[in-house]
Amino acid sequence: MIDIITNQNSEKIIKEVDRNSTLLIVGKGATNHAINQIVYYDLPETVYGHYGQCNLSDAFNLAKKIGAPHVFLANIKNSHDYIGLANTLRQYDFAYIVLTDIFFSDYFYDSTRNDKKVFYCQHLLEKISSYNHSVLMMTDKHASLYEDIDAYLKDMKSMIAEYKATASAKADGKNLCFVANNLRDHQLANVVLASVLCTKDLSVYPRHTYGPAIFYINDFDIDGQELIYFRSNHSVGTTVENLVNFNNKIEPEKIVTVDRIAKYVKRNIDLSYFKGQPLGAYQKLRVEKALKAFLDPLIDWILKDYAIKSIRLVKVSPGAGSIEVELDILPVNSIERFSVVVEG
Repeated sequence: MIDIITNQNSEKIIKEVDRNSTLLIVGKGATNHAINQIVYYDLPETVYGHYGQCNLSDAFNLAKKIGAPHVFLANIKNSHDYIGLANTLRQYDFAYIVLTDIFFSDYFYDSTRNDKKVFYCQHLLEKISSYNHSVLMMTDKHASLYEDIDAYLKDMKSMIAEYKATASAKADGKNLCFVANNLRDHQLANVVLASVLCTKDLSVYPRHTYGPAIFYINDFDIDGQELIYFRSNHSVGTTVENLVNFNNKIEPEKIVTVDRIAKYVKRNIDLSYFKGQPLGAYQKLRVEKALKAFLDPLIDWILKDYAIKSIRLVKVSPGAGSIEVELDILPVNSIERFSVVVEG
């Protein structure tokens, strides 16, 4: 069972900080400190003192060097503890979750599904996607282990194809990113990208001093696969390319920079005040006024335009229930509009 422990008021921090800039790093510590517990820290020295020299501590150190403001850790010793972790993560909406000791291609055989092969990332997404908007950012073997670009990309594409053939619809593809581990100076590119996204304004592209990339990968090398990769350029340095998730629909939310904006809107619209109240004409006007008060300041920052498509009552019980709102938004990084549904 995974717990939240009160380290500098960890649970309060999780709930009160900007959820769009929170990062949870999950991995195996070199010590038994805070096993199966989610803990908040500020300083790398403290983390190394508690968890020792390990990927978990190194990832925290890297995230803080990049500037990630709110970094949480979970020391997971056994693979079956990821089941407990998934159940706990339903309660906490971290922006990004990275695993330091489990790769995208790692799997187990699930005894509850007749020993079916299940990817760890698939399992986590199936458990949490209906409860929050956390993005699981995975990576795999380091590119330096491969002789050439062809062997590397063949392996990565094979992993993607196998995952897509196995994962169920319950594992929401919008909440999964696969980052090529092709940065020369970093062993975990998913930690790098997640940390950078935590530091960047929602309206800008995630540029950073990533350091040199291994292999010169182009769009045509990817063939439309869901592989985010890094490419070194003489004029602009190293850039991150093909920022897509595993959404199986061809729509703007497949782009990570656009999906970040959609998640910001979903996380920050608060309809709880209207919950349990009858939805008459006057109440609809009040909801619409509250929505406009939130959305209008987003114009020229992360939205070009928006429209309130519908305000309706769901889960009706004796004339009351929850308010569900459907919005049509045009993000700044998109030329297409799409719908966002918020329930409160």
